[in-house]
Amino acid sequence: MNETKENNHQESYVLKFPKELGAVYVCLCVVGILLFILFAWVKICKNPDISIGTFVFAIIVALIGLYVKLYADKWEIIVKEGQLEIHRMLHKVQIVPIVGLEVAYGSKSEMILSQNGKKIITLDRLTVNYDKLQATLADK
Repeated sequence: MNETKENNHQESYVLKFPKELGAVYVCLCVVGILLFILFAWVKICKNPDISIGTFVFAIIVALIGLYVKLYADKWEIIVKEGQLEIHRMLHKVQIVPIVGLEVAYGSKSEMILSQNGKKIITLDRLTVNYDKLQATLADK
């Protein structure tokens, strides 16, 4: 049993967004682009009275999908050598030791990690390697 506990602390793994989430937001981006093309075609061929707001809507839908996809690709937590390296978009890498972490669980099984009463991050149950992190934190 002690050997398993030591392996959990020495093992390195990465927590990431689920791949399905990225695929959904790529689809949202494609839908936004297709809407833009459709609106442009209708404006050119059939109805020149289409407002600029419809184009703005299509661009916003595409940009939301693109932004979330980029965020999901950049976001990760690397667990190694008894510490967490939290990589976020537009932030510096945050390194947090596992030993001083306080773990709480929300109403939907999300894991809330805090240190000295200050919330660090909230992890959803669907995060890849969530169970490994849960086991690592249980063994600390």
